[in-house]
Amino acid sequence: MAEFHWLYDCFEAFNAAYAPLITPEEQVFRERHITTRKQMLEWQEKRLTPSKLVSGVRSALSDHLNTMKYLPEDNPLHGRMLHANYLAIRGRTLAEDIALAKKAEA
Repeated sequence: MAEFHWLYDCFEAFNAAYAPLITPEEQVFRERHITTRKQMLEWQEKRLTPSKLVSGVRSALSDHLNTMKYLPEDNPLHGRMLHANYLAIRGRTLAEDIALAKKAEA
């Protein structure tokens, strides 16, 4: 489960890094539609395997990686801010962070 928790930390860090770039209304909307770590762990107790939880978080992070890739093209200022915010939170890029998740499991 260490890989899941590492990846969910990445997910939360991305959301925190992205939050200053959107309106408060957009932030409320995003928060309403995010599956929390607690909810995911409750699903594991009922029916999901750890590998399915990891797959779910990896899927969301794939979308976040695309945002990291394309936002600088669409809005250079916000792209730089997003990358800087994430780096300030986690000390590495999102891609580097995700790559380290497998090592967390070992």
